[in-house]
Order: sequence, then C-alpha cells, then structure tokens
Amino acid sequence: MRKEIQTATLPSGGHLLFLVLSALAVGVACIVNFSIRWVPWCNMSEQPFAQASLHTALVVLTVFCVALVASNMIRPRDLWRVAALCGVFFLGIPTLMFFRDYLVANLLVVLSMYNVMRIQDHPGEEKAKVFFASFFVVLAGWFVPAAVAFMAVVYVGVLVFSPSDIRTWLIPLAGVAASYILLVTYEVVWLGGDSFFPELSSRLFAMPYAEKVFKADGFYFYLVCLLLAWGWAYAKYWRFAWGETIPRKKRFFVISAMGLTALVIAVLLLRYKYLVVFFAVPFSVVIARFFAVATASQSKTMRWYLAVVAGLGLLFFK
Repeated sequence: MRKEIQTATLPSGGHLLFLVLSALAVGVACIVNFSIRWVPWCNMSEQPFAQASLHTALVVLTVFCVALVASNMIRPRDLWRVAALCGVFFLGIPTLMFFRDYLVANLLVVLSMYNVMRIQDHPGEEKAKVFFASFFVVLAGWFVPAAVAFMAVVYVGVLVFSPSDIRTWLIPLAGVAASYILLVTYEVVWLGGDSFFPELSSRLFAMPYAEKVFKADGFYFYLVCLLLAWGWAYAKYWRFAWGETIPRKKRFFVISAMGLTALVIAVLLLRYKYLVVFFAVPFSVVIARFFAVATASQSKTMRWYLAVVAGLGLLFFK
C-alpha cells in the first residue's frame, strides 16, 4: 500500500522535466517583468544584469524546490498548479508594487460585487447589501475613477433581486453620500481639511493642542483605548467560551494566541505605530463571535461601543 501511495505521489521523470520547464518559463517571464517594471532600479544598480540574473535564478530554484516539496502531498498531475501559483506570485508582486491603487480598487469592487450577489440571501437585509455595495464602489473610485462604472452593476442587482421596492433604488445614493462624508472626514483628520475647509483647517491646526492630539507622533492614547476595548470584548468571549463545547474552547485559545502575538508586537515595536493594526485581527474575531451569540440588547450595546472606539481611533491615531 505504501509503495502504491509513493508511486502515485512522487514525481516521475516526466513530471520532473515538466517542473524544470515550468520553472524556466517563470524565470524567463521574470526577466521580462524585470526589464519592464524594474528599469529604474536596474539603472541605479552598478551591475544590473548580474543582479537580475541572480534574482531570476533564485525564482527558478524556489519554484522547482516548492514543487518538489509539494509533490509528496499532492498528485503529480496537479503539480502544474504549484508552478503556476509560484509564477503568479513572483510575477505579480513586482507589478503590484507599481499598481497598488488598482489592487485596492479591485479589492473594493470585489467586496461590492459580493454584496450585490448576496442581496437575496437574507430576507430583510436587502437595503443593507445595496448600501454597502454602492459604498464600496465609490471607495474604489477614489483609487481608480473608472471603478465608479460598477455602480451600474449595483443597479442591475437591484433590478434583478428587488425591483418592486422604490426605496431600494434610492439606497445607492445614501451609499454615495456616506462615502463622501468619509472622504471629508479623512481630509479633516489626516490632511487638515485643506481641500474642503482651508480657513477652518488653518485655525484648528494652529491651536496648541493640535500637535499633541491630532498630529501626535505617539499613539499611547489610541493604544490604551484599543486595549481596553479588546479586553472588554475578550472578557465577554471568555464567559461564553468557557462554558461551551471543546471546539469553542480551542477557538478561544487560538484567539488568545493571536491577541498575545499582537500585544508582543505592539510592545516590542512601539516606534512602528502602524503595527497596532495587528490588534484589529483578534478584536474583530472576538466581536464577530460575540455578535453571533449575543442577544438584541447586547448587540445594540456592542455596536455603540464599537462606534465610539472607531471614532476615538480616527481622531487620535495619526
């Protein structure tokens, strides 16, 4: 039996040849990508050809080795997926470095289309799905203006899934207004509101407390608020998980490990204040799980609590 399994999983001569050829193809494609995307970097380098060749060789070797390692876990006929995945990764990362706006816009469009496709999944929540679909489309338009064209898809979704309710047709306008409010808030808090309120901005940020609050280099206040919020939700989840089944206890320990990791990162790397975002992962998991089992009154309390925490974070984290 073991011999049959090894025969079915280990690559044969033909598969090895395929892996070599696929790795070489990825290497050639990387050379083309280097020449197109990394021309400024190559011009600054003293030995551009040698460095590009070294990077290409590392890519080829990595693709080949990863495929060999994976060959012991999947069938040989599926090994092309490993090579293709590595190729997409090594080809995509340099390109994404130059097209981050398009990447963010595509992600937001995906979130929008996801809400469109789920309009009818939960009766009574159609308007919320339409709202978030239009909201994400407008957000994507901040990064790539052409993404606003997907607003037509939102209205097609309304036409297909909920055409009879006239209020549903007006919901996308509310999503547009909400995204505009978010844009104005972003301008005021992060950029001083120069684009919208130049006079108010000059007066507000000329006050003595502005440098200590709105443009502070440290983030101690925000960190303390986030720690308190996370600890409160953690205590709620502790009471819920400890009296339940073994799988929930296991998830609880996983969340604990996530929270501990985030805390260690924030303490050891305090100067990199943006790493506080690692707190959002366990906090989101805890909150999502608490929402799933909370009563109506508890859910209302948690929503207000999250709104306050988000507002404080927006004002004091720069």
